[in-house]
Amino acid sequence: MNGALEEMTVKDRLRFQKAFSRLDGPLKTQLASVKSVLDLALVSLALAHDKANIEELNVQEMSDSLEYAGVSLTPLQLAKALAKAGGNVKRRKVEGKVQFTLMTKGRLRIEPLLGVGNLDVFFIDGSKPRTARKRLSDVLAGVSGTVRVCDPWYGVRSLESLEMIPKDCKVRFLSGRTNEDPQRLAGPMKDFKAERPKTELRTVPNAAGLHDRYVLTRDFLLLVGHGFKDLGSRQSFIITIPDFVAPDLLHQVETSFEAKWASAVPI
Repeated sequence: MNGALEEMTVKDRLRFQKAFSRLDGPLKTQLASVKSVLDLALVSLALAHDKANIEELNVQEMSDSLEYAGVSLTPLQLAKALAKAGGNVKRRKVEGKVQFTLMTKGRLRIEPLLGVGNLDVFFIDGSKPRTARKRLSDVLAGVSGTVRVCDPWYGVRSLESLEMIPKDCKVRFLSGRTNEDPQRLAGPMKDFKAERPKTELRTVPNAAGLHDRYVLTRDFLLLVGHGFKDLGSRQSFIITIPDFVAPDLLHQVETSFEAKWASAVPI
């Protein structure tokens, strides 16, 4: 990236970069599939407003913001698309550069891309385990902060799933029991703990009260119909519930998780 963001204050620039870098995995995956350059320009304006409280961007700043989110578009591509934006945006020239602000018409156009009010549901075909794990990896790659994972059963493949989460995240993995040979598990578990010191693994005595399989982040609740250990071995679903859709639900899940975590013992 170049110095285009120098026009913002240092505080604004850091907030801007953080907001786009930390977009959740499902949204980054959604943006990567969008073919319309104009729609991506409008999305960058919407997210700058919603996530960083920045009202307007020029095309270089849009290009930078999308790059932070994992999408590559040049300022020239964005300028050509915005030339046909009509009433979707408002324009004003500041020191020789055109600044763009998103209008209501433009927001209505791209709301479906932002997943407003929608759940993300992915069907897992039992005959395509690699596809299922790739989907889970795409979702988990964009998470940040504290990540809580609950799965009644654990094993070597559970560790592989946990490795999909960025290393700088604080991860709490809560489980109940394993049906794998303890001697076979010992080596991989030791190696995992050495390389992932921010990940804690605990079990609840007698697996009390553990029935659901989920990942909880500050942005969404991910429900997995089948266990992380055997993901893709049978038909199931991965359902993503964004925080803005059901904030009370996410809070309740976190409270329940923490209550069980407090009485769990390290693996």
